[in-house]
Amino acid sequence: MKVILDANILVSLKTARKASPIQELRQLWLIKNAFQVAMSDYIHEEVVRTLYKPYFLSKLDHDARIEYLWRLRKITTRVEVTTTVVEAAAHPKDDPIVATAIDAHLKHIITGDKPFQRKAPHIFETYEISVLTPEAFIDEEKDFRGFSVLLYAHHSSLSLCGRACQVLLRPRYLLYEVTVRGLRNAE
Repeated sequence: MKVILDANILVSLKTARKASPIQELRQLWLIKNAFQVAMSDYIHEEVVRTLYKPYFLSKLDHDARIEYLWRLRKITTRVEVTTTVVEAAAHPKDDPIVATAIDAHLKHIITGDKPFQRKAPHIFETYEISVLTPEAFIDEEKDFRGFSVLLYAHHSSLSLCGRACQVLLRPRYLLYEVTVRGLRNAE
């Protein structure tokens, strides 16, 4: 699964020191490979601006900031944004984040931005993209971690065969992806 992490979350991943949802998110991403992160040039530029705000200047020295920016480019999937979105998010500066999710065909944006979160119902209704807090995403990930299953239905028999994250229905051999919100045709 790929997601978008907003700039504040991406920077907080580097600076968070104590046990927190941000630390757990970092562990899920970088250690457990539970998800991948997509990033556009716009999001990268937001990360740069955020890293050079006074608060983060006191947390990271110049070399650490440069190294982190380089690592982010290497470990994220670059998305070229061609879609223009207007008034999708609470602030116009967040519309390119929604556009990135659209062009990357993603279903989740993870942000701590409260105004952005308040627009979540509109964004989901319009674009079928969930806007989640780090805590909500972690809870969702915990609910489904280990429950990726292959369901095989044949002559009214049903068996569970772990970790395939698909539903195979015979005799038509239709593949469906198991998602948080239900089944989606994977073809």
